Amino acid sequence: MKSKLAIDFVNRTLNEGDYGYTLRNYLKIDTLDYLLLDNMDGITFLHMTDFNYGRCFAYMFMEDIQLSKSFFTVKAREEVIQRGYIEFISLKISAISPFFYMDKAMYIPEEGKLRIVLLD
Repeated sequence: MKSKLAIDFVNRTLNEGDYGYTLRNYLKIDTLDYLLLDNMDGITFLHMTDFNYGRCFAYMFMEDIQLSKSFFTVKAREEVIQRGYIEFISLKISAISPFFYMDKAMYIPEEGKLRIVLLD
């Protein structure tokens, strides 16, 4: 029942107005960085927040595997394929409602591509 109330609240909030303009112009995307990144040595952090299409602060945390290229490049994909996997945590914190979403997953190679597998 609580989940339905939360989903109804978010849907109602989103339907009553477009927050994109306000978020893009009045909220800094790095607002929560200092809270999340303290004591995170050895973890690769990717800031994925984009208020053009989303309404949340988005982060990706990965074990530090010393990729020589930026993560979202062909060369990095090849490095992950050679390694065999890379685990990550995706965290999204709503900028308009008191909710968050977190997934733990891993990229694994499959036929020369990377496939995401959700972990428990």
